[in-house]
Order: sequence, then structure tokens, then C-alpha cells
Amino acid sequence: MKPITCVIAAFLLAGNALCAAPADTAAAGTLEPAAGRFLVASRGLYGPYFSKSVIYVLQHNSTGTVGVIVNRPLGRNVAEVLPDMQTLELGGYPVYNGGPVNPRIMVMLFRGSYSTELALHVSDDVYASSNTAMLAEIKTTRKPGSELRMFAGQASWAPGQLARELGQGTWYVTEGDPDALFAGDADYLWRKLINRLDPQGIMVRQQTDLMDAARL
Repeated sequence: MKPITCVIAAFLLAGNALCAAPADTAAAGTLEPAAGRFLVASRGLYGPYFSKSVIYVLQHNSTGTVGVIVNRPLGRNVAEVLPDMQTLELGGYPVYNGGPVNPRIMVMLFRGSYSTELALHVSDDVYASSNTAMLAEIKTTRKPGSELRMFAGQASWAPGQLARELGQGTWYVTEGDPDALFAGDADYLWRKLINRLDPQGIMVRQQTDLMDAARL
């Protein structure tokens, strides 16, 4: 996945951005990528960044595709990545590894009803932003963890790049689920989705169990 310049930057990075401290397989499915949908890594996708990953697509158009990996906790919280954020009472929120592109830029996903140029409406009641003013507004609403996610970095594809990877069976495309997106068990999200999209492993185990039972 290569860094690209796309329209989403105008929404996510407008104003003052939040800069973090340094810190061939199954078919890809019938759905097309779109904002608000999940990209689910196939069982055969390996590598340090995208193996067993679930990506929430923020934007997909002729300029490329941008999303964030939603099931990779960084093991650090906002206070550790952005020390100044303690004053905004968000220091205890966990930070997720959003992807290898722009890892020092924080991307926020949050739920609500907004009409603002400081955030991008992704889908349903989910919005994205990297603007400090937007974060200050979120702080005043005292959002619970079930309505706010913080990501360091993002994943992006140049025009046509994701289509080629889909053709190779690298990803599945499935409808996004805001409740699953903000759930506390993000570590299990890939397993839950892949077992539904590519249940071959489950079927093999079931068949084996039936054969064992037949021998009894």
C-alpha cells in the first residue's frame, strides 16, 4: 500500500492535525469497496501490517482508497502517544495502529450527529477527523469509549491498486458494522468475520468430527 494524496486529506487534516510521537486465496466477494465497508484480510494474506486485519474504509473514489485498521491495539493510550491530551481528559483512551501511512497523524472515528466541516461523514452515524478543534468539541460531549476510537496512521491505496489486490483474492469486502467497529472485542473481529466469509476451516473440522463419530 503506497501513500497517496487524496480528497480525504482536506477533511481529516484540515486545520491543526494531531501529530503523534514516534512511536492467493479465497475470492474477494461480490461487494465493491465503499466508505463505511470493511476490507477483511484473506487467510492467505501475510505480512507485518495487514495479516488478519480488518480495515474500515473512510473513502473510496477515483483518487484512491483510504481506511484505518480497526483491530490492532497499539498497546498505548492517548496520554502516552499525545502527552498534552491529558488536559482534554482523553488520556486513558486506547490508541490503535491505523496503518503504515502517516503514522504520526492521529485519526479519530466517532459516533454522533454532526454538521461540521471539521469531520468527514463516513457512513451511518460514523465520522472521521484529525482536527484538534474537532477533538476539543468531542471532549466537551464526554463520549464513552463505545463512541470514540483513536488511530495512529492509516492505510491507503493508489488508484487501481486495491482493485488489483481484490482480483488476487487478497481481501474480502463486507458491509461495515458500526457496533462491531466500536466494540471492546476488536481483537476478535477478524476471526469473527473471516469465519463467516470463508468458513472452509470450520467445515473441515465439522467433517472430521463427523468421521470420528462414525467410527464410534
